[in-house]
Amino acid sequence: MRNLRSSSEAKEGFDFFFHYNNNNNENQMKCIREVRVKCLQSLEDLKLICEKLGLKFDYYSEERLLVDMILDDMILENQKLYLIKWQGYDSTHSSWEPVDRLINCEDLIYFYDTMKNPPTILNEEMIFCFTKDLVTRKPYDYLTLTKLCALIFKLDEEYINSLQLSSADLRKKASKILNIPTAKLNKINNELLNLMQFSEKRKFVLLSLKEWEIKINKNNFSPYVKIENNVDLEGPLINFNFISDYISSYVDLTPHPLVYCTCNNCGENRNRCCSHNFGSQFAYDKQKRLRLPPGYPIYECNDHCKCDKNCINRVVQFGQKIRVCVFRTSNGCGWGLKTLDPLEKGQFALEYIGEVITSNHAEERAEVYDHLGRTYLFDLDYEDDCLYTVDSMLYGNASRFMNHSCNPNLETYSVWSNQQNPNLPKIAFFAKKKIYPGEELTFDYKMEDSRIMNGASGLEKDRVLCKCNSKNCKNLLKILLLSYIMAYKEQALEEEELYDEENVADIKKLKTSGICTIRGLQMTTKKKLGVIKGLSEAKVDKIKEAASKINCNIFLTALEASQKRKLVFRISTGSEELNKLMGGGIESMAITEVFGEFRTGKTQLSHTLCVTCQLPGANGYSGGKAMFIDTENTFRPDRLKSIADRFNLDHEAVLTNVLYVRAFTSEHQMEILDLVALKFHEEGGVYKLLVIDSIMALFRVDFSGRGELADRQQKLAQMLSKLQKISEEYNVAVFVTNQMTADPGASMSFQADPKKPIGGHIMAHASTTRISLRKGKAITAGGIADAKE
Repeated sequence: MRNLRSSSEAKEGFDFFFHYNNNNNENQMKCIREVRVKCLQSLEDLKLICEKLGLKFDYYSEERLLVDMILDDMILENQKLYLIKWQGYDSTHSSWEPVDRLINCEDLIYFYDTMKNPPTILNEEMIFCFTKDLVTRKPYDYLTLTKLCALIFKLDEEYINSLQLSSADLRKKASKILNIPTAKLNKINNELLNLMQFSEKRKFVLLSLKEWEIKINKNNFSPYVKIENNVDLEGPLINFNFISDYISSYVDLTPHPLVYCTCNNCGENRNRCCSHNFGSQFAYDKQKRLRLPPGYPIYECNDHCKCDKNCINRVVQFGQKIRVCVFRTSNGCGWGLKTLDPLEKGQFALEYIGEVITSNHAEERAEVYDHLGRTYLFDLDYEDDCLYTVDSMLYGNASRFMNHSCNPNLETYSVWSNQQNPNLPKIAFFAKKKIYPGEELTFDYKMEDSRIMNGASGLEKDRVLCKCNSKNCKNLLKILLLSYIMAYKEQALEEEELYDEENVADIKKLKTSGICTIRGLQMTTKKKLGVIKGLSEAKVDKIKEAASKINCNIFLTALEASQKRKLVFRISTGSEELNKLMGGGIESMAITEVFGEFRTGKTQLSHTLCVTCQLPGANGYSGGKAMFIDTENTFRPDRLKSIADRFNLDHEAVLTNVLYVRAFTSEHQMEILDLVALKFHEEGGVYKLLVIDSIMALFRVDFSGRGELADRQQKLAQMLSKLQKISEEYNVAVFVTNQMTADPGASMSFQADPKKPIGGHIMAHASTTRISLRKGKAITAGGIADAKE
């Protein structure tokens, strides 16, 4: 076995180097080459010159800098340069270096260059370089190591995870690939190549997560917060800011404690302490463990009390004491939170912290968050009347990442200490039982009791499928259902259980018809609801009444509408020129129609968008999945692979992120849209693109002649209305292709083109953007590109 322990480093003898802002572009490198300074210029003067040029200047003593990874490369004035990230420094300190400044980096450079254009058949050198990097790089990539071991030993990844191998054992087993005979390696060549490409992506993910972890703990006052993703390629939440206490621009949070105690020893004077003054029970025992049942308020001593800081009635006010880890879950729940320290029953864990806003602001933000399919709003409504809400969407602590469980290990309590406003309690979580290190921290969202929770940790507003897998799992967290029940309770309270069963069935019927949210319900007419089998006219009235009670404020100011429009994203078409014409690409919350003759690139553009929608884009767009509805048997996975090659993407990952369905009739096409809406609801925020290729093909088959034209246009209008609702409700980009037909009246009006798109004015009015394609040179195996004349 070849030595895997050699390190890469930079040459000695350079005293300083420059960092280039704005992605280290070539113009700035030329700029620095043109700088002229006086001889014996001081470092301070050099620094001032650099600042004027918009360049960052760092001084280093003569030392060997270890190379961590290669981030990028370019050729400048016939010289190959590599963007090097150095060990012990974050990526902002990366620098461009020529090959002659890099010592013992031959393997690293070779592997980087080769992976940019990987060969079909892997050679021994590539496998060695990949393995060496994988088993020596820190932090260790447990996910890729596990995948490699599963590939080598032909085992399931879940089984390897169940063995709970140490990093040393995992790396040792992964290194055995170097001993596999060439004949056996050839059998797993494709899988191994895909794993190498996946590993390259994971490097950047782990790098960004580590830098996020450092940033969090640099400004965080609580114990260390670890970040861990051993599941997928999800990166950090760049726009989320960790804070240690409530913040607010709308509410005065200044503490004014009016009630306090004069105890010297609060534990021995429980009947005269703060809790007694508020008419409640003393909260803690001698070990500062909670002794109150759920639902009781906690009143701690405050700054005006006579007792000292060691008082047993001071717990939550001193903040979180346990170390936690924000980790990526493997059950589809996104991020989660686990403890790194043991917790005893009744021990305080952490608070729910965020931005305190008024109930009016909460309603406004909830409207915006509905489009995202998630909300982090926690109502402070212990006294029933909810005046304030905690929003942890952009500001919060680690509790923001806690998931729901029907059998949780944490209990929620309202706590008052220095801030004694009854409408501004702290929300604290206490251990319901002994919790061991590595165990996920969960609490019950209690959606049946809106007094306690209104959708923390990314809970979808209307109805969320529960994935806690506990023995007593309620399976579904319900808001719309409960509102429906309450509408009936006004007439017959004694029949509560019966209505509960009936309403569950009714909600399922609504979901089967593609109506999954309150917003979707409001977008649907009573006539359409009445067509659903099993829903009587009386039931429809009650359902609409319940929905209107939940979301009665349907008016928005222009400013609020403007805020909503900020959620719109654009998907690149693969052509820079076309992107410019369209303001950046295909727009979400809208229908984009492309029409043209056969072989003009409509289907190729559809396939291109299925790939480009997975790429990160401008204004924080992080990419997502695509849904492809095929009406003409035009979908080809091989096309996606070719386009993926153009963008250096993994074939398997790209294909996995595209969901395909074949439609055979216009009615089937309409039914599929109901299922699409259900899928978008269940995986809120995951899908970014819906493609229909083509939208009119089946309508032309099912409706023929002028005698059926009116029926066809009516059905088309209904389908387009449904598409508009889906695009707005789930914030997706809808892209449809359309065919052309001859226009008999074109010669009479002297039109240059005697052809027109099918669908008439109904199609034209429904489409936000219409693109006309003609045959040209921009259709390539790699998708749509700019033609070079």
